[in-house]
Amino acid sequence: MWIVRIAITLIWAVFLLWTLRYLFGARFRRGNPEVYALGVKGFGLTFWGAEVLVLTVVLSRSFPLRPWWYHFLWLGFLTLPVCLWIGYGFQTVMSFFAPSRR
Repeated sequence: MWIVRIAITLIWAVFLLWTLRYLFGARFRRGNPEVYALGVKGFGLTFWGAEVLVLTVVLSRSFPLRPWWYHFLWLGFLTLPVCLWIGYGFQTVMSFFAPSRR
């Protein structure tokens, strides 16, 4: 069973690295800087930070056998790519309704 956990963790780490490279790469920023600045960096990173902090407190109280930093590290690792893609999608939809002023 531990092999499966390690394999899933490695696959998720590759997805995390690919997400960071794709969303923070120079190729993406040339396309639509509003999506990058407001969506990925603004909404995505803010949502990630708030989610990790709130869920760390909730899980630390619900599962007191694990230290708080364990929940903090795992939540940070698991939710970062999801929150960045949520930010990307949020600003993409918002840019449809409020187009660029260029």
